[in-house]
Amino acid sequence: MTGAYGDRLGPGSTIGHYMVERVLGSGGMGRVFVAISPTGRRVAVKVMREEYAADPRFQVRFAREVEAARRVSGAYTASVIDAATDGPLLWMATLFVPGPSLADRVRDGGPMPEREARVLAYELAEALRDIHRVGLVHRDLKPGNILLTDDGPRVIDFGIARVEGTDRLTHTDAWVGTPAFMAPEQFLAQAGIGPAADVFSLGGVLTYALSGAGPFGGDSPYAIAWSVVHEEPVRVPGAGPLHELIGQCLAKDPAARPTPTEILELLRESTIQPPAAASETAPQAHQAPARVPERDSAQVRNPEAARVTDPEAERAADEDAPRIPEQEVEQDAVDNPSAASVPEGGEVGDVPPPGSSEAEKPGVADGGRPRRRVALMAGALVVSLALGLVVWQPWGGRQGKEPGAGGPTASEAAPSSTGPVVVAASWTTKVPSGGGHCTSTDKVVLCESEKEAVTAYDARTGKRLWGSPRTRDNSVMLTVAPARSLVIIAEGNDAMGPGGWDQQVLRAVDLTTGRNRWKAATIMGRSAALSGTDLVVGGEFGISGRDVETGTEKWHRTKADHELAAYPLVVAGVIMSLRPGDASERPQAVLESLDPSTGAVRWSRDLPAPDVSWARQAEKSSAGVEVWGTSTPRLKEFLRFDASGAQKASHTIRSPETAADRADIAVFGPTWKVMRDWTKGRLVATDLADGKARWELPLAAADGDPYLDGKGRVYVLRANGMVICLDGGSGRELWRSEPARASTSTPSVKGMRLTVRADGVVFAHVDSGSLAAFKPPGYTGTSL
Repeated sequence: MTGAYGDRLGPGSTIGHYMVERVLGSGGMGRVFVAISPTGRRVAVKVMREEYAADPRFQVRFAREVEAARRVSGAYTASVIDAATDGPLLWMATLFVPGPSLADRVRDGGPMPEREARVLAYELAEALRDIHRVGLVHRDLKPGNILLTDDGPRVIDFGIARVEGTDRLTHTDAWVGTPAFMAPEQFLAQAGIGPAADVFSLGGVLTYALSGAGPFGGDSPYAIAWSVVHEEPVRVPGAGPLHELIGQCLAKDPAARPTPTEILELLRESTIQPPAAASETAPQAHQAPARVPERDSAQVRNPEAARVTDPEAERAADEDAPRIPEQEVEQDAVDNPSAASVPEGGEVGDVPPPGSSEAEKPGVADGGRPRRRVALMAGALVVSLALGLVVWQPWGGRQGKEPGAGGPTASEAAPSSTGPVVVAASWTTKVPSGGGHCTSTDKVVLCESEKEAVTAYDARTGKRLWGSPRTRDNSVMLTVAPARSLVIIAEGNDAMGPGGWDQQVLRAVDLTTGRNRWKAATIMGRSAALSGTDLVVGGEFGISGRDVETGTEKWHRTKADHELAAYPLVVAGVIMSLRPGDASERPQAVLESLDPSTGAVRWSRDLPAPDVSWARQAEKSSAGVEVWGTSTPRLKEFLRFDASGAQKASHTIRSPETAADRADIAVFGPTWKVMRDWTKGRLVATDLADGKARWELPLAAADGDPYLDGKGRVYVLRANGMVICLDGGSGRELWRSEPARASTSTPSVKGMRLTVRADGVVFAHVDSGSLAAFKPPGYTGTSL
C-alpha cells in the first residue's frame, strides 16, 4: 500500500493483502474499512491514525489488543485474520460480521421479549467464559460491542481488554470503558479489575435489552459513575430467574457476582432454556431489526432509505452516556471494527413508505401544470425509503420499502431435493378492499386502504387493532418511528383551490391507540426522513422541517408550483434531498445534504438530467439515484453517492423490451439489477458492470412487481395469491407459498402488494380483501 492513513485510503486502495471496498466507520483513533481478501472473503480492517501509530506507547497497546483478540476463540467472538503491529501503518483485519449491534436492535425494535433475552444471556455468558478462559478481561462489554447475527451474538472490540495481572498502559486517573455499563471497581481501583467486572457489565447489558435503558442514569459521565458506585440499579419490572440473575450480576461486591460458568449452570437449571433445548418457537437473540439490513444485500423498492437515522437515539441506546476517554489515547471511536452495521447514518429505524395513487400517472394540482411523473415516483419511493421498515405500495406506483436484515439467509431457505419448499399461511385476515401499501414492526402491520389512512393489525394474529379514517382524498404513510410509537401520515385533496396547496394535512398517529398526537396544515407530503427529533417532509411543493414530538414547524422552503419539489431520505446518518428539475434549467436536478434542524444546505451535487428518483438498492451506506430519459418512462443511468456527496458508481441502464406505456421497474443488488420486461412477460436479472444476463423468470401481466429485501432476496406475488421467493443473485427459488386461489383469472396485482419484515416474515395481499402472513423456512422467531 502506498501512502498512509487519511483520504488516500479509499475504495481500490490496499491494506496488506486486502483491497478496500468502502469505509465502514471512523472515529478519533482511526477508521474501519470493509475490504476484500485475495480469495474474495470480506473482512473488516481497523486502521489506526498516523499520530497514534507513531507513538511507541500506543504501539504496545495496539499489539496487546491484537494479541488479546487472537487469544480468544469461540462461537460468539469475531476472529482476527491478519494484522500489522509495527511499521508506519497499524491495522488489524477481523472477520466481517454482517448484523446490527444490540444497541441497534433495541433502539429500532424496542426492548427484547424476555424469552429472547434469555437466549442472549446464555450466549453472552458463553462468550465471557471463552474470553476469561484465556486470562482476559474485556472491560467494555456494552450494547454497541455486541453484534447480532443469524447464528448468535458476537462480542467485539478488545481495544481496552487487559490480561489479568499485567501492567496498565493508561494514566492512573483515566477511566477506561463506557460509564453506564462499567463496574464499580473500574471507577475505584483499576488495578483490581477482574472477570467479575465483565459480569457486572453483562447485568447492565441484559437490563438494557429488556428495558431499553441501562441500570444507572445521570446527566454526565461523572453522575453516572456516582450512581454505579453508590446507588442501587434500576430494576427491570418482573420476576423470575432472569431477573434474579441480573440482580446478582449487578452486585457491588465483585465476589458476590456469579462467574460465567455459574451463569450457564443457573440458566440450565432454571426455567430458562438454552438454545439447544429451546422449543422450535423460542426466539433468537440474534434476530436483526427490520431497519438493519445486511450491507451486502439488496433492498426493496426503497433500499436507500431503509433506515431513517436517529443519532440521538443511537447515542442513548449504545452508551446511555458519553464514553470517558483515556487522557492519552483511550477514546476509540472505531469501537466496532467488525460490525457490518455501523450506523448507516446513525440510522434509527424509521423509513417512509410509498406514495398515493397519483404516483404512477401525471396529475394536475391547483389547476397548474401537470406534475412531473418522475418527481412523483421519487416522492413515493422516498416515502418507502424513509419508512425503512418494510413496504409495499398502494394502488401501483414505483415506490417501495425495504425491510431490515435478519431471518434465515438465502442458503438457509434452500429448496429441498424434491422441489421448492411450500409454505402455508400462518394467518389470514380480512382487510378493506382496495388495500395498498403496508409496512410492519415486530408488533403491528400497518396498511393503507381506500377508506382508512392506516389500519393496524396484530403481527402475531392478524387481528385488527385500530383504524384511522382518512380526512382527505389521498393519504400516504410517510414514516414509522417505533421508538416513539408514531406513524406519520400525509393527506391531501385531488382538487385544491387557490391557497389550498399548503393547507393539506400532516398528522402523527399513536401506534398503540390509533389516536392523533398532533396535526398540522402544510403541503402534501410524499416522503419523509427522521433524524432524532427532526422530521423532514418533502413533496411537489417543497420541503419543511418539524419537531416529530410536537409537530412544530422549524423551517420550510415551499412554493405554489413545482419549482421547489424535494424528496428527503436518510443515508448513513445524513439527511439528503433529491430535487428533480427542468431540462431548461442549470443544474437540471440536484442531490443535496441538509441540516435537519435548520434546513441549511451542507453540500450540493448537480445531476445529469431533470428526471430523477431514489433507487431501490441494497447499499445502505450510499444513496442510489435513478436517472430517467427526458419525458420517457425509460431508465438511463444508475448513480451511487456516499454520505459526503462523492459519486461512487455510475452504470448505464439498458432497458428491456418494455411496453411503451409502462415505466421501467428496477431493483438494485450490490452488483446486479432486476428489471421487469412487460413485452416478453418476465423478470430479467443482469450484471451491473457488463450487462450480461444472470437469470430470468416468466411473469404474467397480472403478477405483481418485484420486491427486494435486505438479504438480496427477490419476492413476487402471483395473481393467484402465491408468493415466490428467489435468490436475487442467482434466481434460485428458495420457497413459495400455497396459492390463495385456484385460478389466476383475477384482477391484476398492482405494484408489489407485499412486504417483508426484518426476520423474513412476509405479509401479502393474497386477495383483494385478504392479508396473509408467511413464515420463511427455518423461521425461529417469536413475533409470529
